[in-house]
Amino acid sequence: MPIDEISPIVRKAVGCESAVVKRGWTAEALSVGSIGEDTAGFLRVAGTADVVGADTKWSLVVKAVNVLHRNTGGRTAFTSGAREVDAFRSGFLDSDGRGMTSVRCHQITDLPDVTLLWLADMGESIPYPWGLEEFVSAAYQTGLFNGSWPESSAPVGDWLDRKFVTHRPSWILRNESFSALIGTDMITAATAFTERAGIPAPGELLGRFKEVVESSLKVPLVVSHNDLHSRNAFMQIESSGLVMYGIDWASIGLSPVGLDGGTLVAGAMIWRDEEAHLIADIEGEMFDEYTNGLTDAGLDHNRDQVRLGYLSNILPYILGYVRSGVKPIGYWIPRFGTQGEEFQEQITQRLRIFMPLFDEAVVLARQM
Repeated sequence: MPIDEISPIVRKAVGCESAVVKRGWTAEALSVGSIGEDTAGFLRVAGTADVVGADTKWSLVVKAVNVLHRNTGGRTAFTSGAREVDAFRSGFLDSDGRGMTSVRCHQITDLPDVTLLWLADMGESIPYPWGLEEFVSAAYQTGLFNGSWPESSAPVGDWLDRKFVTHRPSWILRNESFSALIGTDMITAATAFTERAGIPAPGELLGRFKEVVESSLKVPLVVSHNDLHSRNAFMQIESSGLVMYGIDWASIGLSPVGLDGGTLVAGAMIWRDEEAHLIADIEGEMFDEYTNGLTDAGLDHNRDQVRLGYLSNILPYILGYVRSGVKPIGYWIPRFGTQGEEFQEQITQRLRIFMPLFDEAVVLARQM
């Protein structure tokens, strides 16, 4: 890249308009656990700049986005690279002071096949897995973010999904994902698995899930990340304390209040035993902190409605346990850190641990 093109980006990153970028910067491909179809890859670009007479190291992470990817439906897809790029262009993700915020994007560069997002390098963040303090703080900051953006204050723009395309529970119902993935030839095996686990049969679970989704869509809406598990966020220790930064905004849209808080819980349910058991222990505390965030943001809310929205996006992961009991979800296996009989045993244990949340959601849905 020509030095006159990279220099303005670096000056933004180091916060000095007079910085002089030195030649010899490096670009290194980054390996990440999973990326969406619209993501071509990641690079860490690093070098040195003269900032007011002193050599200063800088580094940025460049996300290459396939905005013209033919197989994902463009801006109408569940996760859309074009939607994420447009969200950054809008300036909405530059908002500060309202709880969880976005990793800063210093520049957007359009190339013929991809768009480059020049993002702040979060390499010094608290490593995964998070502990109690990080999860509880993340829940509060997520509540602050959601509570600051009710539907009435939502930004205008096609990049913000308003048709529940990016709302995972209704997306699953529209695509009949779980019934299709279990397959008619595996219904008998899935039924036998649920009987051993002591939970309702798959067909009954799907029926109850539909009740929850339909009821949750009547809950007040807020601007939501819609995929806010801990690996889509960074926690950093700053002068004000723990600060949460979100990444992967390809699913941003309006969703029932509570959903993002539930996603923090659900995302941790499919990692190693220690993380899943921690989440089981602190789920109630996380919900309380999430609602505290809503309150501190000034959002008037009904606790039961928030709880329903919160639980609605935990249920798809519980249904995923059922599917994995007979046909394991491939990318879950390395996350669990085990396979074979031990994987099946962990799936069964987690169903028993988290199934009460499914039952609670059904009760709330019927009350609503």
